[in-house]
This record gives sequence, C-alpha cells and structure tokens, in this order.
Amino acid sequence: MVNLGPVNRSPLSRRRPRLLRLPWLATAPPSPLPTASPIHQLLLDCLSRVTDPATGARLAQLPATDWRELVQVSARHGVGPLLYDRLTTGAFPLPVPVGVMQTLREAFLMNALRNTLLYQDLAQVLTALQQTGIRVAVLKGAHLAALIYPHIGLRPMADMDLLVPEADLPKADTLLRKIGYNTKSEPSFDVRSQVGKHLPEYLKPPHPRVEIHWTIAPPELFYKVNPVRLIERLRPVTIAGVETHVLSPEDFVLHQCIHLAVHRFCLHGLRPICDLAATLHHHREELDWLQIQSRAAEWRAGKCVYVALRLASELMSAEVSPAALATLRPESFAERWYTIAHEQVLLAGVESPPDDVELALSPAGALAEGVTGTRLVGKVRFILRIAFPPRDHMVAYMAQFHSLPLTGHRQYTCYLTRACDWGGHGFRLLCYGATHRQETAVRARQLQRQAQLWRWLTGPNFP
Repeated sequence: MVNLGPVNRSPLSRRRPRLLRLPWLATAPPSPLPTASPIHQLLLDCLSRVTDPATGARLAQLPATDWRELVQVSARHGVGPLLYDRLTTGAFPLPVPVGVMQTLREAFLMNALRNTLLYQDLAQVLTALQQTGIRVAVLKGAHLAALIYPHIGLRPMADMDLLVPEADLPKADTLLRKIGYNTKSEPSFDVRSQVGKHLPEYLKPPHPRVEIHWTIAPPELFYKVNPVRLIERLRPVTIAGVETHVLSPEDFVLHQCIHLAVHRFCLHGLRPICDLAATLHHHREELDWLQIQSRAAEWRAGKCVYVALRLASELMSAEVSPAALATLRPESFAERWYTIAHEQVLLAGVESPPDDVELALSPAGALAEGVTGTRLVGKVRFILRIAFPPRDHMVAYMAQFHSLPLTGHRQYTCYLTRACDWGGHGFRLLCYGATHRQETAVRARQLQRQAQLWRWLTGPNFP
C-alpha cells in the first residue's frame, strides 16, 4: 500500500491567506485542503507499480457509490485509461461493476481513437519537417504514448509538442503554414527576446494544435538548459511510421521534472507522476543516474528534480535510485516543501470551480506568486510590471484572448482592455465567493501554498 505520508500528518497553516482577504472570507472557518481521501489512497494503490493483494480485497468490498467516485477522481487526474488497464490486465482479479467497467472502457477507447487520429496528423507534420532536413524531436505526450506506455490509448494528449533547433525555426514556420497551420500572432524567431519556450501555437481546426519548441524550459525562468546540447543528445526512433528523434532518457526524465515544477505540481495531478514512473521503469536498465545528478545541477533544477522523483517513488513506487535521491536532496531541505507539492498533486482530483471562476483565479494566483516572500520594493515593482507589461507580452495577450493584432490605437488601449478583463475576472470571483465562501477560502489557501512553493523552487542556493 502506498502511504499518503506527510499529507496526513502535517497540519496546514491556520493563518488566513494573504490572497483574497475579503470581508466575506474573514469569518470563514478554516478547512483543510481536501487531498487525503480514502478514494485517493485507493487510486494510488491501483496505479502503483507494486501490486498489493490488500488493494484487491478493498476493491472487492467497495460500494457502488465509491466505485463511481473512484472513476470520477481518475478522470480528473487524467488516468482513467490507466485505471482501466490495471483492472483488466490481471493485476486485480475481481469482478468490477458493469457500469464502472463500461465507463472506463469507453474512456480508454475514445482516447485511443483520438490518439490514432493525432498520430496521423503528427506523421504529416514530421514528414514535412524531415523532408527539408530539420532535425526534429517529439516531446511529452506523443513520445510517452508511442514509446513508453504499452498502448497509445493509455496516455491522453491534446496537442503535438516538437523540438526544433533554433536555426530551423523560420523554416519550420514556413512548412507548417504550407500544410494549413496558422498562428494567432506573428512568431518572433529571435529567441533572446522571446517569452516562453515555444513559438505561438499553430492551429488547423479541427486538428490538434502544434507547438514548436526551441528549448524545454522557459528561458525567462531560473533554469539554464542548453538547447544545443539537447539536440546533440537526441536519439533516433520511429513514431507514427516516421523516422524522427526523442530526448535522451536522462534529458527526458529531467524534462518531466521541470515541467511538473513549472506547473506548480498541480497540472493534471497524478498523470505526470504516472508518466515519470513509467519512464523510469521503461529505461530502468540504461538510465545514468550520475548524468541525471550532474545535469540537474548544471540546469539549476536540483530542487524540482528531487521533489518530482520523490513523489514518483513514494506515490507510484517508481524505480528511483536511493543513492541518487539522497544526493539530489537540497541542503537544509524542509519537509514542508514536499508536503505542499504532495498536496498540489492530489488536489487535481478534487472537483474544481466552474471554468469562468477558475479563469478568474488565474490572475489571483499570479499575483500571489509575485508578492509572496518579497520585500515591499519587490512587491511594488511586481505590481507595476503586472499593470504595464512589455509590448511582446501584450502582443501575445491580445492575440490569445481577443484574436487582435497590436497595431494602431491598440498599442495604447491594450492596457485598458487588459484592465477591463481583469476587472471582469475579479467581479466573477467576488460573485462566486459570496455564495461559495468555503470553497473560495480553500482555493485561496491552495494558491498561497503554490506561491510559497514556487518561491522556494526559484529562490537562491540552488543545489
């Protein structure tokens, strides 16, 4: 059985969150972040790479209502197909309620069909890029579903992420436009002035979008990944019937750890942890742990690598080298950081607010990260930067949220447009909070703890 560990034992702070400290929250009773439920524990035990016979016994005694909740939680975490696989491959030989098995089977088959269609599009894109001599690598989901998991239907994905050398970005842009893809804003091929790690999304409705990366970590953050060395270490493979490349096993493990940290360990919940555990199992005979340690230090990613690998080890029984994990552990490491990351992973399985409220909470989360743990001068600078971001940011903002170019009078009115957008978000958040005080208070505490974790991850004293 996988132990939920510090989430069960560590009390949460009783201080009222700095974020959303509003009158209607002032009297809201403190409630724990709802992560350590028995259903979460059971889902972890089902997905763990080490099968515990006691899990089968617990499943056999599970009432129908708990079966339905187990399916719902697995869907929120994006691991429904994996749960279906575990329940049908003999890991737990027991009868599953017909309705539950039908729901899981339909989710698996639908995901397999979507991925089959996605790989058809991927083959077209890869062929176009390869024919012009671009050395392209397949990243993330398309790599995992095709090469790491035993069936393409086990890993949900929504887009195609590709890594292209910086010098080939203009050529890749031209080729994608030739086969019908377009972007909402004009891409900039000067990566030194670019915000983010990829060009604007390439869209061709109703086909999946394409993201052309030139590196695997946002350069404006604290990571120091050398894209040239990444390209040099690529491995040749065949995906969707086309010869292409993927990251080396060590780089792929590190990429997943960084991706978890960039998304505060909360995006898609358990799915990235399952991805990491599956990758470690697939490459268990060839992983060079000394290279992982040295590259984590070189990339200034030691903190996130330690936390991510420990999560995979403790939640999924992943095959992590104990010696490597001990070496990666940061000096003066406080268990509270692991506790918060653990909470963020499991919170994805909790029913979230409506989409418009969740969208309204995004600016609140950004504000929390900017003002948490900084001095007054830093807070003022951050707020000014938020109120008046640089032009490159506003170009992307207007294209993404309003599908408008930043030309003419919009160069000056775009800040007013953005302020009105944020005002609308704030109004929706106030309306929701007035009727859902408890849920809003819990979400506010979650955002505050995310901000604290992010400050530690991006703070000084990198390992």
